[in-house]
Amino acid sequence: MIIMPIKTVAFDMNGTYAHVNSHRFYKETGKDLGISAAHMRKDFHRSFGPLLDGSISESAFWKRFGKKYGKEITEMEVNESWRKTLKDMRINPGMKELVSGLKKNYKVGMITNTFGSHYKFVKGKGWYKPFNPLVVSCFADARKPGRKIYDIFLKRAGAKPSETVLVDNERENVESAKKIGMKAILFKDAQQVRKDLKRMGVEI
Repeated sequence: MIIMPIKTVAFDMNGTYAHVNSHRFYKETGKDLGISAAHMRKDFHRSFGPLLDGSISESAFWKRFGKKYGKEITEMEVNESWRKTLKDMRINPGMKELVSGLKKNYKVGMITNTFGSHYKFVKGKGWYKPFNPLVVSCFADARKPGRKIYDIFLKRAGAKPSETVLVDNERENVESAKKIGMKAILFKDAQQVRKDLKRMGVEI
């Protein structure tokens, strides 16, 4: 069996390259809707698929979301809550250095599930600049763990699945990438990713 060398590494953004504690958003928005932060988080994550793949606008999503609780909530109100939350978003320790080191010998891109207001914030920070290609779910009309978004990335990168590794903090994304022939690492921290990449023969 011929083992293909890694040529491309794809990172996830939130929870992998960077981290934000979203509790403030869930607490503030939940309060507006008359529900707990835990309830808000659970329902948002259960409902936000169409928001991530761009099949619904943010204003329409929040109008529909608030209606379930008999409340009127606007995109502007939600974005203000996100703004307060996202100001504390940080790049995870060691990740900037890891990506910089990889770029010397490998193509380094990103596959991120996100929506417009999040994308604008992260872009404003300049955190997408190290990654090429960059595939953003809400603009690609596709999201992880679906196969389409991986196929889009591979085509843009000019890469084969067997020569590509995904680094992601969500187990279902790691498993779905493996199903199409990609290699994948479940993110814990930068040190662990370095070790796993080296086991795959990646030079850092």
